[in-house]
Amino acid sequence: PTRSPLNNGLAKVDWNVNDRNHVTGFYYVSRSTQYSGGALQPYWNLAGIGSTNEYAGSWTWTPSSTWVNDLRAGYAYAVGNQVPGDVGRLPSDPYPTGYSMNTGVTNREFGGLSAINFSSFTSLGVTSKTGIRGPQGQFNLRDSISYLHGNHNLTFGFEHVLLVFDDGSHANTAGTVEFGSLQDYLLGNPLSGSIIAGNPDERLRGRWYSGFIQDTWRVNPRVTLTPGLRYEYIGAPHELNNDLGTFDPTSPGGVVRVGPGLP
Repeated sequence: PTRSPLNNGLAKVDWNVNDRNHVTGFYYVSRSTQYSGGALQPYWNLAGIGSTNEYAGSWTWTPSSTWVNDLRAGYAYAVGNQVPGDVGRLPSDPYPTGYSMNTGVTNREFGGLSAINFSSFTSLGVTSKTGIRGPQGQFNLRDSISYLHGNHNLTFGFEHVLLVFDDGSHANTAGTVEFGSLQDYLLGNPLSGSIIAGNPDERLRGRWYSGFIQDTWRVNPRVTLTPGLRYEYIGAPHELNNDLGTFDPTSPGGVVRVGPGLP
């Protein structure tokens, strides 16, 4: 059985400050929690927690009949979290706070029973430990200016986008052990095992910039030209703490840290 309660809400405001200024604001929020149960023990269940937020606003300023400035900004992001029922339990602790099984995990954030898989039939414990993902989204700032001059309508402006991508994939931080059969498990004869070591969290950021200028030129009542020019720069993503690595077979450990300014 699965339950997925979802709650959403939004608010919007428009304010005519005076004849020359108009302000708008917008907010959207969404909250959801999915409970996947049905296991014999509640600590084998899984909860999926999701949240979405969106903020937006604009300011339109008309200083004269020939000039209009339109400033807009917004930030939208989502957060998702998968929480096993036994999160926080160190396997090395005695029951009921643990499983009396030392897997080497000492951080309770990565706690819980290791995923125990059997090639012959099924698995034990909670197999989906994906961790927290988010906030993931973007901040956008845009300004556009229009100017009327004779039979020309000039428009120019810029745009800045900040990408936010925080991700903490904890899928294998508790470890995975493969057994060929239940008999092998009871005898303690595994086929293989794996675990993620180190810091699985990453905080990626990226910046995009663009600028433009355009002219709507009414040459005569039958001909209108709209020449324009736009430039965009998409920056390479980077990790805030330089916690990105790449494989280098010439290095002693095989993995080297990717520093700032590198792809």
